Amino acid sequence: MMITAWALCACLATIRAEVINSVIEDYNCEVEYSSLTSGTCREQTTVTILNENGVGAGHIVIHCDKFMSLEGFKGVITDVDGKEVKKLSKKDLKMTEASSSLSDDSYTYYYETYAPRYPYTVHYEVVQKIKNQSIAFAGFHAYDSRDQSVKRAHYSISVPKEVGLRYKEINVSGVVKTQQTADRITATVEMTDLPAIPTEVYSPS
Repeated sequence: MMITAWALCACLATIRAEVINSVIEDYNCEVEYSSLTSGTCREQTTVTILNENGVGAGHIVIHCDKFMSLEGFKGVITDVDGKEVKKLSKKDLKMTEASSSLSDDSYTYYYETYAPRYPYTVHYEVVQKIKNQSIAFAGFHAYDSRDQSVKRAHYSISVPKEVGLRYKEINVSGVVKTQQTADRITATVEMTDLPAIPTEVYSPS
């Protein structure tokens, strides 16, 4: 059975936005399957919130279901001088099981980040366990929102060679690099210095 990694749905802007509300300083996601149906997903995110309109980009949202469970979490909020505003741990996360489907067993951990003044930076690390899942994997999006620039975004997925790996690039071409060893296949992509995608003037809020 092949794993489908829908890597890269990053719509690159042709012009730089005049307003930037947040900056992804660094995003790193590493997915490693140890077998056909089990593995680990490790994410590290560092985002700087520049003003009130960018606050939502700093909120932490972690989606889970019967295939993905939260194994570890830690984070920290720092001010413009790099001083610690608040340290975060798994116990700080709130959880909701609200779903539009009664048969859906998904749930979400979340935390709304704030600081006394702008700019401030949110850094957090998430470890999720993958179990009984090898059909498809969530896509990698370099951007989290509009009016947001990206300094660096990196994604990699590694699977046993006998599992196989497929991926599809959307709105980009040739950015995924693959490597094979005697027993594993790894696909990686890295994007740097992406300009913000401006909010459309007449788009709904």
